[in-house]
Amino acid sequence: MSRMQLAVEGRGIAQLTPEFQAAMIALAVVDSDYGAFLLRAFSEDVPLDKAYAVTWNVMTSFFREYTEFPSLVSLEQIAANLPNPEDSIFLKTALGRVRNADSKDFKYVREATRGFIQQRVISRAVVEQAERIEAGHPEEAYEVLRQAIMRCHVDEDLGHFYFEQAAERTGEDAKIRTGAVSTGLALDKHMRFGVPSGDSGGLCAGEMAVVLGGSGRGKSMFLVNIAANATIAGHDVLYVTLELNRETVARRFDMRFTMNEEHQEFMPDQVAEYLKIMRTAIKSRLVIKYMPARRATLVDLRAYLEQISLAHEFRPTLVVLDALYHMRASREHKDKRYMELEEMAEEVRAMGAERNFALWTAHQVKRGARNKERLQDEDIAEAHALFHPVDLMGGLAGTPKEMKNNIMRFTILKNRNGIDEISLPLRIHFERCSMVDGELSDIMTTSTDASEFLGKDR
Repeated sequence: MSRMQLAVEGRGIAQLTPEFQAAMIALAVVDSDYGAFLLRAFSEDVPLDKAYAVTWNVMTSFFREYTEFPSLVSLEQIAANLPNPEDSIFLKTALGRVRNADSKDFKYVREATRGFIQQRVISRAVVEQAERIEAGHPEEAYEVLRQAIMRCHVDEDLGHFYFEQAAERTGEDAKIRTGAVSTGLALDKHMRFGVPSGDSGGLCAGEMAVVLGGSGRGKSMFLVNIAANATIAGHDVLYVTLELNRETVARRFDMRFTMNEEHQEFMPDQVAEYLKIMRTAIKSRLVIKYMPARRATLVDLRAYLEQISLAHEFRPTLVVLDALYHMRASREHKDKRYMELEEMAEEVRAMGAERNFALWTAHQVKRGARNKERLQDEDIAEAHALFHPVDLMGGLAGTPKEMKNNIMRFTILKNRNGIDEISLPLRIHFERCSMVDGELSDIMTTSTDASEFLGKDR
């Protein structure tokens, strides 16, 4: 079946070709998520020919009774026992065409269906906007369009049926879908509540973490290391930079991946060859995307994720956003930046749950906290807006003496999946863009008050 045969005849959603309708039904049979999507999207005014309308009605009735869509075998059995002979003929006719649907077209069908729904919803919203403005209620026009844009995404997830889907949740591939994205640091062991058995810990899909720190205290380097460790662990990672250009960020990854413990660096002509070998070994992918600060919005990020998914079948399990506070809010609040930050954090966290990725980002703290031994709640200033939406909030800090000795502390300020108010020592290597776990003795040899440090964390 060619894409031309699948195209819409005319301008409305009601003019789907018979070939497209057959492919829709076939996809709903093999993909229950897509079937659930259609169930909500086409709850009224189903744009199907009679044979497919009968088939769809049978499938939805089956779903409402058994919470799953019938297989082709089940549909054939139902067709043989329908009380209405005419409906039986329609169903058998449709099933004959559904069997011949080409699975290669399913990807196009899935995306095109969503496009048709978006066109219908937005078109109706534009008409309603004009009516509200004409009626003298221009303040309501923006909200009409905003609600329409939100409705364009029809939730394909009808929930997890705990007992019925136990095998899916605990099977061999469960860890791939739901397992935590490790930080590669001792921090993982403090992020284990609700993590699948066998995982070391970390962030799960739909969870969000933020690292705080003053200017020059290593926030971006921390994020580079989180992304690098996740890539090595087999996760596809998207690193979005809104401050540095992508070549600079790529260079930091070059340093992180290619410099050894003796600080010996590969020559430029050797880096590509080394990374080629490394890519073969780890299989996962790392994509660096630049977005302009103060101009890019989360709508742009969503559109980019859709684009790269279609173009390269790249669906990251970790997104690193450096940093959320550099983005422009879709809905601005005059003189209330904290409200914009909170809404953006909630929106991007929801996006992670929808698209199955975990998210790390960064934020600034008060200038006076730059040289503290450890960050405290009163140091986080504007970042308080992120406190409720995020699952993990931690701060990088260190005294000048500690920094001189390449030592920092990561203090957990909030931890939805574990214990907070814990400081973890980190040994940093700026010359190779590396952060690794430190030892308590590292802190004790540089801290002016080691006893206070020990007392707070025991």
